[in-house]
Amino acid sequence: MNEIHCRVETTLPVAVVRLEGVLGLDSASTVRTALLKRLAEHPDALIVDLSRLTVADESALSVFVAVARQAAIWPGIAMALCGVPERFAAIASRLVPVCDDPGQARDVLRRVPVPLQRDRRLLPVTGSARRARDLATEACLDWGLSDLVIPSCVVAGELVANAVQHAGTPMTLSFRRLPRYLHIAVRDGSDRPALRCETHPLALGGRGLMIVDATSRCWGCSPATGGKVVWATLDVGDPWHGDR
Repeated sequence: MNEIHCRVETTLPVAVVRLEGVLGLDSASTVRTALLKRLAEHPDALIVDLSRLTVADESALSVFVAVARQAAIWPGIAMALCGVPERFAAIASRLVPVCDDPGQARDVLRRVPVPLQRDRRLLPVTGSARRARDLATEACLDWGLSDLVIPSCVVAGELVANAVQHAGTPMTLSFRRLPRYLHIAVRDGSDRPALRCETHPLALGGRGLMIVDATSRCWGCSPATGGKVVWATLDVGDPWHGDR
């Protein structure tokens, strides 16, 4: 079985992940999980160094394209690759910057605007959902997104209520404003995945993620160190002129 090690050599605001070992189809899932956990930390950018990686199966390189697509959808973080095998560079460069080394990657990513962001720690109590709606309203009004006040309140409230009910741990509610999207995420201390369940029309509860699904452009659940992140994306209809 192929073994692979992921070393994070730089902390926030830019995460640099160096991969060492043999990349094959059996170790690609390990790489994917490790990189998604780094994304959950909300760095300003993510650099992945493949220069010390031995590729046993070239099809496994598609994991980096998949993670780059995920980073673009949520949490909207710029990502760059370096030390990429030459045959894969042309494919990867269609989606993500391909650089010679982490230094060059930093220079490229420095030109990418940093999202506006707000984080708030919440306790697993019933009043937290109401507080989440208040925070969503404040963020949208401060960022000139008045049209998103209602949907962001719905999404934030349901994500927090879901975490209170099913995770029962302290959580962090995050809002990230990008040119095209508003990302709302809740990170909790449970590694049990959040699942959308079909609920009987007469049931008194259990519709939280159904409501999030119906309100947002997309949503998902990603692993995080010590738990998970449940996130949702709303479309922003106006140009972005904000500063952090």
